[in-house]
Amino acid sequence: MQKVEIFSISDLKPYVNCTMNFANLTLELENGSWVCEGSCKNNTEFCNQHGRCLNAIDGPSCICDNSSFDIYYGPQCELYRRGSGFYAVLFSSLVAFILLVSICILTAVVIYRAKRITKTRKLSFFEEDFFDFTSRDKTHRTRVHAGEILKNAVYI
Repeated sequence: MQKVEIFSISDLKPYVNCTMNFANLTLELENGSWVCEGSCKNNTEFCNQHGRCLNAIDGPSCICDNSSFDIYYGPQCELYRRGSGFYAVLFSSLVAFILLVSICILTAVVIYRAKRITKTRKLSFFEEDFFDFTSRDKTHRTRVHAGEILKNAVYI
């Protein structure tokens, strides 16, 4: 056997290898020892910052981030679509807006009609038939029955 001189730990690289059954492992010197590192550590952008990179037997793979608003998918989390929560918020906001506008319009119509009816009633009280005092003076008193008042009243 041949004698090998080693002056630093980096001189051991030709004699160390990663024998683990994982693809794309590389030897890296970290804190004074040799470490087998997968491609996830070397390539931090593998999952496009939308997932977690895992070193699998056949190479790196991603577990993509998902929420009720955003869903990322694909081998490297490169595809995107909106989640059901986004559409729920969108459509419920739209329905609330339509309901608010409908209530405002209905309130405006009711107020407008109430003012119109009140204005018409005020005018009908001052018509000639309602306040007819021509036969009423101090000397001439007549009795008026309730039926006659109702018969002469103006109804709207």
